[in-house]
Amino acid sequence: MDTLQQFLQNYGLAAVFLAAMFEGDLTLMLTGLLAHLGMLPLGLGVGVGAAGGLTGDLFYFSVGRKLGARLRYGRLAQAESRVERWTQRWGLLSLFPARYIYGMRIAATIYWGTRQLSYARFMLVDSLNCALWASVYASIGFLFSQSTTALADRMRHLEVSLLLGLVVFVFVVLGLRWLTRRMSSS
Repeated sequence: MDTLQQFLQNYGLAAVFLAAMFEGDLTLMLTGLLAHLGMLPLGLGVGVGAAGGLTGDLFYFSVGRKLGARLRYGRLAQAESRVERWTQRWGLLSLFPARYIYGMRIAATIYWGTRQLSYARFMLVDSLNCALWASVYASIGFLFSQSTTALADRMRHLEVSLLLGLVVFVFVVLGLRWLTRRMSSS
């Protein structure tokens, strides 16, 4: 059994869960691609990705509940005005569009935490949101994977390099997100 398949068989779903907590869009598209290649089960990958997304959202929601008003005057203030406009229009359903706009998912979950929304109500709406989100992105990855399957077959001998490249890419994306947030707070 080759290295990448063995890694995915042993740790693939755990990696999907952890990665979906922080950067789920790309993670779920890769999950769809890997499901198409037969390396991960699609349904289980979607469920695990949704659970990872919900776990990440619960973390930020809890931060909002614990730190409350102190967050309203920091870096979150600019994004909060946008989230507040959405909440006036859509209420708690504002979590749905926020999930698809870069940088707004965290702001929206913290926002609802600062409003002391109950955990049960947040989890009910956000679990539906995460299930829809995971299904959409994994399906995109699955559907568009046919064109990448031929490329993956040609590159199979480079799988260790690709895996390392993917890890580096994820760290670069996370580093750029952190740097962007740092620069915008200055």
